[in-house]
Amino acid sequence: MSMTGLSTFLEYYRNFSDQELSRLQHIYADNALFRDPVHEVQGINALEEYFKEVSTNLTHCSFEFRSQHLHEGGAFVTWTMKYQHPRLKNNQLLTLEGASELKFSRDGRVSYHCDYYDMGAMVYEHVPLVGVIVRWLRRRLSGDSQSHLAPNTAPAHASKTSA
Repeated sequence: MSMTGLSTFLEYYRNFSDQELSRLQHIYADNALFRDPVHEVQGINALEEYFKEVSTNLTHCSFEFRSQHLHEGGAFVTWTMKYQHPRLKNNQLLTLEGASELKFSRDGRVSYHCDYYDMGAMVYEHVPLVGVIVRWLRRRLSGDSQSHLAPNTAPAHASKTSA
């Protein structure tokens, strides 16, 4: 278990948008594997390129860590990410709940990092037309009876009564 490696990881991500990508080499092993719902990259150079790409237009990105569970050779961390992007919800501050599974190399750097989060909650729900459809679909699948696109619409089979 690497308490030092975990501490370095947590410190870096607390204020992700303020960090230098060159610091990744101190956190991740040279051949580290990184996975999230969008990509899988291997190696420190590929990871730097990926982070450069995803953070280019971010106005803000930080993580609040809710729990850390250390185990032999790794850790599991739950977090809340706060982020702003000019193309999402008029650059408002958004939040996303997620978790990271980490494995550490012998030198304490991260050799495996897998992020788990809901891509719909992160992006799709905040894109104008797509967001309406995703939220409607979520309500529909959860069995919410108020999940109609046009609220207060009578069913097609409803009969009219004459007065």
